[in-house]
Order: sequence, then structure tokens, then C-alpha cells
Amino acid sequence: LICATMGMVALSMYIATRVQKDNEKVINSRIHVIHSSGTVEDDFKEKYTANKSKIGKFDVKEYSPMPQSYDVSVSDWNQIASDIYSHYPHYNVFVVVCGKDTMAYTASALAFMLEHLDKPVILCDENVTQALILASGTMIPEVMVASRGKLLRGCRTTSGSTEYLTSPNYPALKPHNALKMPFEPLNFMSMNPNTRIAVVRIYPGDTGQQLASVIGDDATHGLVLETFGDGKVPINEKLLGIIA
Repeated sequence: LICATMGMVALSMYIATRVQKDNEKVINSRIHVIHSSGTVEDDFKEKYTANKSKIGKFDVKEYSPMPQSYDVSVSDWNQIASDIYSHYPHYNVFVVVCGKDTMAYTASALAFMLEHLDKPVILCDENVTQALILASGTMIPEVMVASRGKLLRGCRTTSGSTEYLTSPNYPALKPHNALKMPFEPLNFMSMNPNTRIAVVRIYPGDTGQQLASVIGDDATHGLVLETFGDGKVPINEKLLGIIA
């Protein structure tokens, strides 16, 4: 009888410890998944079942018609940001499923459109299970990309290959190197789909002919210069005159 009692106590302690450890992994129990483009892994059900204890409760909104990820535009970013804003009071964290080929652009856009975030917004493609596990266990208040088991700052990501995104100039996010909780309420800023931004790459020996053509186009509202090195351009009077 004593042995049986001790066995039951040990079993109860194990179960309690197990439940506590599982609960420690899930700090977000209200997750809203927005399937805006991209794909969900074929074996999602199997992966979800195997990792169910690590994932909080979630629901899914799927866009219809769903654009191809390579055809995503400013209007799609406005819709994603607007959906997050309208559902913001009802969820702890948001997961946005979108295609890898434009994910870095989408992440950067959302990072500036959703100002003063105090909840995580995580972008992913295909490996939705991994994103849900990460979403269930973080409170980092940023737009992030889930890549190879890590959370990357959205506006610092770029394509590392056709399979994943990387953040070469900023490490994966942890509470100590992430943005702090804001004092201001969430501010949603939509983008004007009619705004035209041009990108011009400056190269060694550049005389500014292409740059002059772009600046002279009345349809261009803004300009981004891609320079080389640490921001250098050729010492060319014509080019510098155009920039000035």
C-alpha cells in the first residue's frame, strides 16, 4: 500500500511538472492566423498533433481570392495591416502566412504601417507549425519573420536563399535586443497605392544619366539610391549636381 501510494504521488508530481513545463511554453493562447498568400505545409495536421502542447489556440482567416506571392502589392499590405488593426483587441499575437519571394517586402511594409505594436506579428511561409510554436511562446512587440526556428526583425530581413530568409546585419531577436513595449497605442498607417517610388543603383563611374531621367519624371514621388561600399558615390560633378 505504501509503495502504491508513493507511486501515485510520484506520478502526480510528474504530471504536474509536465503540465507546468508545457504551460510555460504557451504564453499566448489567442492567435489569429491570416493566410494572405503562400502555402501551408502538406503535413501540417501531423506536425500540429505532435506539437499541440506547445501551441496556443488559434483561428484562421484565409483571403479569397488569394494573390500569388509574386503579385502582392501595396493594396494587399493595406488589407493585412487593416485586418490586424481591426482584430487587435481580441488576440495576443498574429501570424501572417505569405510567400517567401515577397516576404521581406511585406515584413518591412508592415513594420512601418503598424506603429507602436505591443503584440507580436510573425510572418511565415510553408512551416506554419514552427511559426505557431514561436508565436505561442514570445511577447516581443515587433513585426518578425519566422525562419529556421528563429525570429528575425522584419525590416532587417532579406532572402538568404529560395528556402529561407536571413538577417545579416542584426541578430535573431530575443527579449534583450528587441524593441521595448511602447507607451502609445497602436497606430495604423495605410499606404497610398498610387505613390511611385523609384530605386536607382549608383555604380563606379556612374555619370548620373539614369538618375537624371528618373528625377525628371513627374510620376516619381520618391527616390531610393543604392550606393556602394559604406554609402559612397563617384566624385563626378554631374552626378553630384543631380543628387544635390
